[in-house]
Amino acid sequence: MNLHSRPHTLESVNADVLIAILAACDSFSDLASCIRASPTLLHAFLSAKATVLLHVVSNILGPATRDAALLARTSGFNGEDHEREREVDAAVQDYKARLRVTGVPWVTTLDADAAVALVRVTRLTQFYVNLFSYFRFHYFAQRRDATQVEPPTTTTPRPPLNLRPQQCLSRTERGRIAQAVLRCQLLKHIHEGKYWDPRDHPRFTRDVLSLFHPWELEQVSDMDEFLGHLVGSLADYEVKKRAYSSEHTPERWNYWWTHCIPSLEEFAMKIKRTLDLDSSLLARLCQEGHVFISRMSSRSGFFNIFKGSHGFRGPSFSFSSQQLFGDIAATDFGQETSTSSKPWAWDDALRGHETFRWGRDLAHHHTCGMADISAKIQDAAAQNSDLLRTLAETDHAPPDLEQHNRFLEELQAQLRASDARVKSLGAKRALELKEHKKYRDSSVRRFMYKAAGRRDRFAEKADKGERDYFEVLQRAHDEDKINAGLRAQAEQAQQAARELEAVAARNRDAQARLDALYHAIFAGPTPQFPDEDAAEQRCDVLLAAYRGAREACEAEAAAARLLANGDALMRQGLQQIATALSYSRVDMFGGGGFADMMERNALADADRSVMMARLQVSRAQKASPHVKELPGVNINHGHIFADVFFDNIFTDMAFHEEIKRGQAEMLRCANALRLELGAAQTRRDRFQGELARHEADLKECRIVLQEERRRVFDAVAALPPPPDEGPPISYEEAVRQGPSTTTTAAAAAAASTATAAGPSTTAAAEEPAADGAQGNQGSRAVAKDDQGKKPLAEEPAREWWE
Repeated sequence: MNLHSRPHTLESVNADVLIAILAACDSFSDLASCIRASPTLLHAFLSAKATVLLHVVSNILGPATRDAALLARTSGFNGEDHEREREVDAAVQDYKARLRVTGVPWVTTLDADAAVALVRVTRLTQFYVNLFSYFRFHYFAQRRDATQVEPPTTTTPRPPLNLRPQQCLSRTERGRIAQAVLRCQLLKHIHEGKYWDPRDHPRFTRDVLSLFHPWELEQVSDMDEFLGHLVGSLADYEVKKRAYSSEHTPERWNYWWTHCIPSLEEFAMKIKRTLDLDSSLLARLCQEGHVFISRMSSRSGFFNIFKGSHGFRGPSFSFSSQQLFGDIAATDFGQETSTSSKPWAWDDALRGHETFRWGRDLAHHHTCGMADISAKIQDAAAQNSDLLRTLAETDHAPPDLEQHNRFLEELQAQLRASDARVKSLGAKRALELKEHKKYRDSSVRRFMYKAAGRRDRFAEKADKGERDYFEVLQRAHDEDKINAGLRAQAEQAQQAARELEAVAARNRDAQARLDALYHAIFAGPTPQFPDEDAAEQRCDVLLAAYRGAREACEAEAAAARLLANGDALMRQGLQQIATALSYSRVDMFGGGGFADMMERNALADADRSVMMARLQVSRAQKASPHVKELPGVNINHGHIFADVFFDNIFTDMAFHEEIKRGQAEMLRCANALRLELGAAQTRRDRFQGELARHEADLKECRIVLQEERRRVFDAVAALPPPPDEGPPISYEEAVRQGPSTTTTAAAAAAASTATAAGPSTTAAAEEPAADGAQGNQGSRAVAKDDQGKKPLAEEPAREWWE
């Protein structure tokens, strides 16, 4: 067939290419269309289902895939308190590890079931993203036309504008909104499944909120406000629909609590069911619901920890949209890079109107500026002083306890030896008493000695028995006194050890708390304190070296232990093959069937010992790559048929030589194993020395780091506290105040430059600021000069919603 006329079908495409095509889809609808279009694509999808779904979710959510993946496997924590705390801690650590991923792929591995759950979470997130953008776009569209359009009222329904927010939002904006939705639900689960206040507020603030930057917490706070308004608006709608009195607060809030605080999935199903019954639900909420008019209040939202001055109040209808846009147009919008970067509105949207303070009260623990570190140090000054005082009072305890424990060990060893002597003397005393009584109380023995004319001999033995008994009795009495004294000293030493242990425990606890305090304040780069950074970096380097040396030392220690076990098994095998060789000699001289049986049994035992020894060596090789392979060993077990039917001196001699050959191979293998054992022990000793050196260096470096942090702490704590900045200003107040002094000065300089440029610039300056956002080469108003003109500076166009 002609190559140019050969059809190119999907069946001829490599499966990896098909999977890559499916993974490049930007939506689930595109993926479904591809799968339905061809059975080949369906088979490719089924062969890599989890991978394809994970890539599509990553295309949709971007960095928010990390949050969605955790939410897909986290549905809340139940059970006993200690089990719930352990599960929450594990989820927080998992979340922290996921947030460390700063680039594609956001999630690496996922099984098929988890991928399906991830898709369900993503579709739920898209639903709330569309809801949020629907209400926000309608809100801003109405505010832009506030001067031409009458405000909506409950008596004059106004249908929503025909906008499709999902087509207007950029991928970055959708990713930010999705991330806020996911984190709201995740914080609900880590919040321990309850709204309002967490079970352990300090622990939740320290372990959970420290995962995010202040601007990320502000996004979560805003989404929490939106979801609270959405639930409240739907509750109002339901109450009015059921003919309840909206003025009757107890019934309304009882209904709100009973029906409208489920999980996001349940709430989404409720909204969808309500939309099926009433297609005008969203339009009614736009007319009546707080979710549309953005009436933020301290009672909005689900979490008390996010409530405060973080919402914005929309401008009133008397406030001109042209004037509003003119003020905002004087700002520098900057450039967004990705979902993981700060939005332009965080730092400079209002040009110096303190927007950098928004959300700071949610994240006192996660700031890194000089003023923030100073505030942390000022707040922790009292705790630092108490911990340092405790350390100064208890620093003597650890070395004293170590020395006292050595003394106690020696004392207990002496007591054990004394107990053994008391027991021995007690037994000897009983024996001597028996011997003494034998001569003292025996009349027959006395008579026999007297009858034999050996009265003096009897008296001599009786005196000797009495002397020996009393001598042993005296020694036993003395040893009892010594033992009692040692026991009393041991009890006193144990009591002193318990007291020293309590003081040492206080010292360890204070040191751990001080380390945690310094770590919370100084961890990470602190450019304001270069000496502290240098000491911290050196500690990190030494810690890495210590851990490497410890791993190598433990690996060589494990290898040496396994090789020692293998050496013992190999020696046992050598004894067993020597036994087999002795039975073979007996068999050569007519030992018969019994000798054959014992010979085979010994050979089987030797072979089994060699196999177990080689298994130990194999495990040692996995522990340490320095362990070499052992030479082979082949033990001949003989043949039972030949031994029965062809048993003679020649076959016995031949088999005897086979056993000697096997013994020589085992001996060579045992020698090699012994060499490997010696090398492993040498490496272990060398690494132990290196480990001790690294441990000493790390300990010294940590002392230096603590002293440096203490010096910085004392220096900063001695400064007066910074003045209270007060609560952050609201969005409306910042807009009404106009540009800051710095911005006005910069704008005046730009205006004078533009005026000197010539008539063309003046003509361009007379264009309305509102029209600058409509062209591909839009311009923005900078400031008004003394004559009321509006010079414009050229910059790349930016859509109004960006």
